Amino acid sequence: MPRIVQKSRALFAAIFASYPDLFDEEAWQQQFGFPGFDADHISNVKNEELPAVREFLKHVGNLPLDEAITCVNTKGADAFLQGQTTYHHWWSKSCMVSKLRITHNHAILHAGINIKAMYQVAAKKGNAKFVMLMMFGSKEAEIAESMFGRAFEDNESGYYIERQHKNHRQAETCRLEAKGELDAMWKLFESGNGQIHLKDAKKISNALEKYEKYIGWEATEQDKAALAEYEQRKGEFEQALLKSEAQEEELKKNKKSSQYILGRMMNRRIAVMATEEEIAALHEDLASRLQSIESTCNREEAKQHDIDINPGLPSHPGLIGWEKWKECGDLGVESWSKTTDKVLAEMLRWDNGHPDEFNPFINASLTDYWENPDYVAKIPPGGDEDNEVMNIMWHQIVGITAMVNMLWTTKLDDDGVPGILLADEVGLGKTAQMMGLLAFIMSCYRAQKLGKELPPVLAQLPYFCGCKQIPDAPHLILVPGTIIEQIVGELKWWFRPHVIDIFVMPTMEQRWDEFNKAVDSSKQDKCNIVIIASHSSVSQLAHRNLWITKSKTELVSTLRPSKTNSLGYEPIWSRSFCSVIVDEAHNFRTPNAAYHGMNRIMENTCVHLIVSATPLYQSPRDLCNLARLIRLKAFIGKAAESLEKEKVRELSKMRRDVAKGNNSDDDALAVFNTNALKGVDGRNPYKGVYDANNDWVIDIQARYEGRIIRRAVTSIKYTDPPADKPIMLLNELPPYEKIKVMVSMADAEKWEMDNQMSKWSSNGSDADSSSSKTHGAVDVTDAGAFLLNYRLAVAYPQSQRDPDYLSKSGKKKFPPFESLEEWEKYPGAKLEATLRLCRHYLSDDNVSPPYIEDGHLVFPDPPAMATSDKKKRIQQIKILIFH
Repeated sequence: MPRIVQKSRALFAAIFASYPDLFDEEAWQQQFGFPGFDADHISNVKNEELPAVREFLKHVGNLPLDEAITCVNTKGADAFLQGQTTYHHWWSKSCMVSKLRITHNHAILHAGINIKAMYQVAAKKGNAKFVMLMMFGSKEAEIAESMFGRAFEDNESGYYIERQHKNHRQAETCRLEAKGELDAMWKLFESGNGQIHLKDAKKISNALEKYEKYIGWEATEQDKAALAEYEQRKGEFEQALLKSEAQEEELKKNKKSSQYILGRMMNRRIAVMATEEEIAALHEDLASRLQSIESTCNREEAKQHDIDINPGLPSHPGLIGWEKWKECGDLGVESWSKTTDKVLAEMLRWDNGHPDEFNPFINASLTDYWENPDYVAKIPPGGDEDNEVMNIMWHQIVGITAMVNMLWTTKLDDDGVPGILLADEVGLGKTAQMMGLLAFIMSCYRAQKLGKELPPVLAQLPYFCGCKQIPDAPHLILVPGTIIEQIVGELKWWFRPHVIDIFVMPTMEQRWDEFNKAVDSSKQDKCNIVIIASHSSVSQLAHRNLWITKSKTELVSTLRPSKTNSLGYEPIWSRSFCSVIVDEAHNFRTPNAAYHGMNRIMENTCVHLIVSATPLYQSPRDLCNLARLIRLKAFIGKAAESLEKEKVRELSKMRRDVAKGNNSDDDALAVFNTNALKGVDGRNPYKGVYDANNDWVIDIQARYEGRIIRRAVTSIKYTDPPADKPIMLLNELPPYEKIKVMVSMADAEKWEMDNQMSKWSSNGSDADSSSSKTHGAVDVTDAGAFLLNYRLAVAYPQSQRDPDYLSKSGKKKFPPFESLEEWEKYPGAKLEATLRLCRHYLSDDNVSPPYIEDGHLVFPDPPAMATSDKKKRIQQIKILIFH
């Protein structure tokens, strides 16, 4: 409920009456300028009226709290009327509420003051409840912890606490107003029988967005009811928009109009007309507004989670590396590191060196085997120039074998088995291992179904994830939304046509029920069904179907309770899965809504596989949160999470101590980072922090109990007999070739570079000389943001200064380009040079490298081909661009 001034006035009176020693401390007296009503002289109160005030407060002190509030706020008996009137006059003149807020905020933000300790001190005096009642209306003292969570344990989190405090205060004061606006608009909606005018629809969209900000702070019955009503109304509103879209097709069929209606037909007259673009824009606007609220919340939580305790290394300023892990060598594959790929294939019963479920060939011409069955039938048994025999690399088979040995067990276990972190470096083929594991599970399910013998690798491992049998349940692959099409292509590239059914979960909430029905109606064995969903869908599902309050007191591993959505569909975690594979799993390192949605999904699967080349993204806590997703018991529970918090406090204190010890004219970290970028060795003032981080990482690695698989590109391939020279896993790549290109930048590019550099290296007109930015050094807190903005701006400098482009693109800051002409107008010289180099090298594998002649870069023509030669040019080169 919103705070009421009169209520605060009454609570103050109750406090003075029942706890007169509240302001005995001199610091409090100075802050408020008020010594208590027992003093002889009080500002804004006449001396002759003081006895009446004291009698009134004595009377209030003898009443229960609710009656005391009523007594102060309403006209009472004549015996206390003068004292009540005088007290009201004093209250209005003293500005006590403002002074209390100042004190409260100052205590929160003041360095070295722990807000939790502040409330503990107040509790010992018996004043905590009343102080909290003054500040937060009807909330109890526990609201502080539910609002501020981990910030209690980190004295540097003053800003985070203050932001939460302001958000909560705004929610309390504005919720009723926002609810009133939404109720008023909803009456218009209901009067239209499920249809509404375009102008009113936009108002409803705004009202829904505004109201969403102010609900869901606590899991009280009142908050749950508010959230349930909000979800229902949002669903009805979206259904009305869909109904309007459906009317478009009907109108087109009847040839009445090329437009469609958002409103009602009245007496054969269209009351309101809306174009298709307007409806689409309204849909997009509503989704964008709600997504913005969610993204802001997630971003702020991630920022608080990724507390900067990893200041930097000479080789990686601002990041903690994997050096300690690399010293341990390859992880998770030790038992198979001296086994040839042939022996491994026999153990997996891959007679052709790959699963029977895989395509026998790899197509180099991008022909889709699934769409061209006649083409596949014509491929010779040994392949041809466009179709090479399918081959899985040695280290990939090792990885698959290692995962099989982690998932199958020697005995039954009702709790199942923990999951696996696949953390191979980029380029080693994590996708191939994901696909190989899926194919192996499917082949074992088929053998189980037909009563056939299982592969030799399972001779002593009869139980799948602690269960007697492999369940007939689908597999779920979760990927970033930007690569969904890519992962569908990968599945078709690896698997034979129609050995599996592939379903992509739609992004629109209204289509999820239809999607579920399609999956259930598949004729395929459920174990041969692969569902692909995006990370953002998990976040969206969590917001719609879980009670996720802004409270931070619950354990990260605790499953958040479910709620009913307005559209009646079943969330994806209502299904049971044979396996769940999470690609780019580091996106779930922060315990936000997406994390809790993923936690729900992981509750209903046998196989928990998370995949990331960078699982240690910001802090060692990332590894702990990921471990909880795959059900590693060493990271689950109050004791484990308390240990992590203690480590964070320890590292934060170490970092603060270093910062205080290097408070000289030249910031030590700034100087170190500057030298590091120049290749100059120096003393890292934060080396102790870095060493403590790495010790923690090694401890976390041990608690993973061997359920991490990680190899580097420099890892050595095993051969029998041993090779004369060690073969690295990626030594097939061509040698590194450095090409120097002289790029002449346009004036717009030079201006943009100077502009971006000045923003980065200057801290404004009031810059502190000790700031790292004043030294032109890499500031570890914003270097990533600078590089991204800098590169994008320099890539498309013309677009940032062209009024025509900016007015046409609206909110879009950077292209996509709509035509070749647009591209030729806007790109920067660096980007254009890169594309020219790519085009040259992709033209033919045997093309000569460019060279400089008379100050100009010359691109030689590809080698000529004989007119009688029917062969195509060789174009096998792949280019990786690191930007």
